[in-house]
Amino acid sequence: MPIPSGLWAGIDDYADEYIWNVGANADRAKAVCQRLCDARDASDWTAFAAQYHPDGIYEFVGQAVTQGRDNIAEYERSTHDPAMQLTRDLWTADDSGRVWWRYTASWTDAESGEARHTSGASTAAVTDGLIVRLTSWIDLSFALPQ
Repeated sequence: MPIPSGLWAGIDDYADEYIWNVGANADRAKAVCQRLCDARDASDWTAFAAQYHPDGIYEFVGQAVTQGRDNIAEYERSTHDPAMQLTRDLWTADDSGRVWWRYTASWTDAESGEARHTSGASTAAVTDGLIVRLTSWIDLSFALPQ
């Protein structure tokens, strides 16, 4: 399927579907979220906080809801595991400033020493170049008894 001019698309590795991202605002919103992820990976909490609106909200479903860019950055810093390997893919965005991406995470469980893996997704609302709300959730099946 050809991609129309002015659009970009990502390939879903599982379903071989094109995910459309429409408009210049979609590109700008996606870039904000990618900068946030890059700052997190680099443990650059100043750059991380700078991507949020001062009254932004972060929700990690079932674990925390945090409001305010400084509080969000501190929460993320305090829970950050630099040994966790994150891979993000399947980015999509639209001209309303909504951005969605999927991620996988791999780490070694501190108690058991076992390798752990999970997947999840995040969605963000970006307004005027800042994240006003970001929600993330993960698959918790890795925590079930084997």
